[in-house]
Amino acid sequence: MENENEIDKVVMNIKQGAGSLASLVYVQAQCVMLLIQFFYRMYKERQIRPREFKNMTQFIKATNGKYSIFNVPRTSTMNEQSLSRELSEMGVRYKICPDLNKKDNIFQVMIFDDDRSKFDAVYTRNLMANMQGGKKSLDELQAVTEGNTSIISLPLENKKDVITKDFKALRINYAMLPDLKVGDGEIQVVVANVDLHKVQHWFEIYKSSQLKQGNEVGEIKILNSESYAETGKMTEEEYIKTGDEKVQAANEKYEGQEKSNIEKDALRVENAKTVSDVAYEKLHNDPDYLEITINRDSLIEKSMYAESVMQKSPQLFAARIPGTYGSNEETLVLPKQNVFETDEGKTYIAFIKKSDKPAVIGPDGSIQPKKQRKTGEEVYKAFDQVMRHFRNGQKQSLENIQPNLKQEVKTEGIVLKQPTPPLKVK
Repeated sequence: MENENEIDKVVMNIKQGAGSLASLVYVQAQCVMLLIQFFYRMYKERQIRPREFKNMTQFIKATNGKYSIFNVPRTSTMNEQSLSRELSEMGVRYKICPDLNKKDNIFQVMIFDDDRSKFDAVYTRNLMANMQGGKKSLDELQAVTEGNTSIISLPLENKKDVITKDFKALRINYAMLPDLKVGDGEIQVVVANVDLHKVQHWFEIYKSSQLKQGNEVGEIKILNSESYAETGKMTEEEYIKTGDEKVQAANEKYEGQEKSNIEKDALRVENAKTVSDVAYEKLHNDPDYLEITINRDSLIEKSMYAESVMQKSPQLFAARIPGTYGSNEETLVLPKQNVFETDEGKTYIAFIKKSDKPAVIGPDGSIQPKKQRKTGEEVYKAFDQVMRHFRNGQKQSLENIQPNLKQEVKTEGIVLKQPTPPLKVK
């Protein structure tokens, strides 16, 4: 009865073109929604896996939007697996972000802000262990100076060769730190405190020479380890911009679209259960339920009402009943808890009770009276008929099937594994 009332409300909104949009459980901060929208776009364009989309959006929701994203250089001693082990051992709540550019040797991690202090300890230790070049390694530098070192940030990201050449000539003891924010113009170096004045003097001379040539140069900065680690922190926009050409092209396809539709689609996918869920096994083994297969492309996206129902009520699932079109279209409406995603979101498995008369929206947008509805078994037959004829189509040419069934097979899109070589439809 509760589901019936919910369906009544949804259908009324559809018919009147009114009603509020499905309210989201996400934090309403614009930057958070920007990231969720981006993840949904990448899921839809198959740039990230469905599980990645669900994991990231669920983590964002769990943190109530209180998270930070950090760049992590991928090295021989630090990668996604090793960092995951360390963070898990420290009790840090985190998610490794989808890698949007696998060629840049950098990956990103999202951290629950309440665990920042524990994360910073792991992050800084790993960064310091991965010095790049320099006259001495960090261990040697610390030993020689008895720990008397400083981290400096120089506005010379594209002048590493100048730093290396001049520091060698001046006999400055230093070690180059990993660049945590490529493109910001800065590069970080650890130097012995006894050499710090030489570095500052050298920089002033270099800056003056550049000014004479008409080139402006920023200022030298002295950082502590926490400030250096903070340079690896990035905004949602900066993370999105790390994507390679394929990712950027996929994202641009959605520019200008109505945000509310993307938000509702994202919520629907984030809430989807899969066939690996315990609830699926329970229904699959229940003799009172019948299992139907629903193709997203033909039975949801090509339905008059299915997407509207799900957008206005994430607790419901809707799909066109096979064999019904246009002025005769009927839309099956089920509780979302009885529907499971498979085939990376292209197909759904739904369960209907044999004895029940599931809710159906008629072609006029009204819910059919219960006494006029088909039973669960009758609805099942409508889906099963297409499945059986599709299977038969693997044994005989489609030209031998009646024209109406041929159309059914082509358009209803029940997904099966294709034989090898694939079946050719003339």
